[in-house]
Amino acid sequence: MEAVALVSWIVTALAGATLFSIWLSRGGLRRQGPGASRFPPALIFGHPALAATGQPSTELPPEQHFPVALIGLHGLLAITTLVLLTALGIGD
Repeated sequence: MEAVALVSWIVTALAGATLFSIWLSRGGLRRQGPGASRFPPALIFGHPALAATGQPSTELPPEQHFPVALIGLHGLLAITTLVLLTALGIGD
């Protein structure tokens, strides 16, 4: 399982590096005017820094305490709502 997670992380990092290189080659933060980037510098440089360093913690995050049945019910009701709204023609 660790190997799968590692491969997934590497592929994700390579995709992110590709996106970053495209962003840089198209002007990045240098571009001004209507074609300027809408991403703040903190997002552009902070995101990969956090991804590379990780946030190790011995405590479980709050979402680890969610009841699985309630998560399933939430998803089921969300899908039901979308189906009903679509059937009623809401949003057309």
